[in-house]
Amino acid sequence: MTEEIFAQALKMQEQLVDWRRTIHVHPELALQEHRTSSLVFKTLEKAGIEAQRGASETGVVGLIEGAGDKTIALRADMDALPIQEETGVSYQSQAPGVMHACGHDGHTAMLLGSALILKRLGSRLKGKVKLIFQPAEEQSFIGRGGARQMVAEGVLGSPLVSSIAALHLDPDLPAGIVGIRDGTLMASSTTFEIRIRGQAGHGGRPHKGVDAIYLAAHVILTLQGVVARETDALDPKIITVGEIRGGTSPNIIAAEVLLRGTIRTLSSEMREKVQRAVSDRSRDIARALGGDTISSFQYLYPALVNNRVLADMVRKVCAQCPAVDRIEELATPNLGGDDFAFYSERVPGVMFRLGCSIGKKTTLHSATFDFDEKVLPIGTALLAGLAVKLLEDQS
Repeated sequence: MTEEIFAQALKMQEQLVDWRRTIHVHPELALQEHRTSSLVFKTLEKAGIEAQRGASETGVVGLIEGAGDKTIALRADMDALPIQEETGVSYQSQAPGVMHACGHDGHTAMLLGSALILKRLGSRLKGKVKLIFQPAEEQSFIGRGGARQMVAEGVLGSPLVSSIAALHLDPDLPAGIVGIRDGTLMASSTTFEIRIRGQAGHGGRPHKGVDAIYLAAHVILTLQGVVARETDALDPKIITVGEIRGGTSPNIIAAEVLLRGTIRTLSSEMREKVQRAVSDRSRDIARALGGDTISSFQYLYPALVNNRVLADMVRKVCAQCPAVDRIEELATPNLGGDDFAFYSERVPGVMFRLGCSIGKKTTLHSATFDFDEKVLPIGTALLAGLAVKLLEDQS
């Protein structure tokens, strides 16, 4: 059936591109995806697919009824990023300072295409497919929205979902190549804040104060030593300080500096170890230099772990899809994070990477990110084919 599904997806190329570009031109940040969710809802409604709006504020959940009782889910994320686009393409973002730099416009278009194909299968579909169009993947750490909130609202129940799948566009892979991995695919993510306290003073008499900026420089260097010297080099982890705020004037010794950053690990044990080390080392170095610190942490995502059986199903569906050039076994996890992990820690889940390179150096979350639109029918077919396979193997 995969070849038949791909043939249908190919016929949808123009529509898939139109959906993708419409969403790309009008990007919306987390929990502001009103225009996108309206497009999704109206498209599902027109196709005769039962759908509800308002999940996690701006999400849409659809349900396709087949001939069986089992239910599987497919998920796409819809939100954009606070980045000023610099691609220069004809469909460039019209929203100042906002763009789809992570492929969520493509994810949404491909799931819409899959939904229409699955709906046409009717009774040939051996069960139900829940369609999860999720907001706020990029900022689900804000405490509402995103996968965490959708799970809390019961998106995996009524009817009960037995497994879930998603794809993610990957500009590091050539178009037509699918990347897959058993086990841990992406890291857990924790945000930290370190408030470094010194003592204000005159810039010309630094010995009369305690320079919080000087302390912060030592703390940052010390944190990199946690990764390099205090943990197993064969167990990947990252400590990144991504934000520094401090000082009020060039001639005043800063009394306080705020450091904000992220911790990425592949296990809860390593996450806890690194978190303790960040708190302890920053405090120790600041106190040694006459200051002090207050550290806080916000746990964002668990590690995203692919179910081995579901990953094998992805391989089988890819092998049956004529447009997939090859399957690449991903040797190492990605230390990025994705809140799809909140679904996959509740039910068996799988995420695969869909190569989308446009032949020039670009990367996710950059102002020049774009992807090869010829992969839209491929992703559409793979999602629909995987849904069929999951239902057949569980019916």
